Amino acid sequence: MSKKLIISLIMLFLTLCALIYVVFFLNREDIKYPQLSNKRLITSAPLDATLSIQPNPTIFTASASTSVNVLVETNSSPTVIQLEIAFDPGDLYGFNILPGGYFIDPHILLEKIDYRNGRISYAVGGKSINPNSNIVAGIYFISFNSGVAKQSALQFLPKTSIKQDAKMINLKKAKDLDIIIKPSFVPISTPSAQPTP
Repeated sequence: MSKKLIISLIMLFLTLCALIYVVFFLNREDIKYPQLSNKRLITSAPLDATLSIQPNPTIFTASASTSVNVLVETNSSPTVIQLEIAFDPGDLYGFNILPGGYFIDPHILLEKIDYRNGRISYAVGGKSINPNSNIVAGIYFISFNSGVAKQSALQFLPKTSIKQDAKMINLKKAKDLDIIIKPSFVPISTPSAQPTP
């Protein structure tokens, strides 16, 4: 027999002995497995926000001006809040929107009121947030006097969005505003049918 064949057989025999030892004689408790760390992975919470318009419901008299506030609740630091709000142009008019105290040194990026389609487009941003205020904007408006009590609403549209720099913040909920308009009656003088003395 050649030396190479003898060396190969010896190596094969030693390998076989090692496998038999591992399978039949090695106690599994003696095997040292790498320990996994108990440390939790630090994951950042998803960035969420909720918008609402308060007070809800809003009750006011027709032809009188009223105001409501758009509020934000969030676990992030938005840099831009864009409001897209629908209204009934047959009920409401005379809109004026002012930035609230949420952003320190706010910048109005968009302000458009479409009375034909009943839509408010308003975006405000800032580099820093006032921790003492969650009022994004104040909305002032008037209603037409139809002579009867009416219900109307301000409704958030799907394009309403909140951003933190280039990241979109998940808008979990946008609570619409219910409006109750009480009629404003103006006494109308009618000529009397009786002759004057």
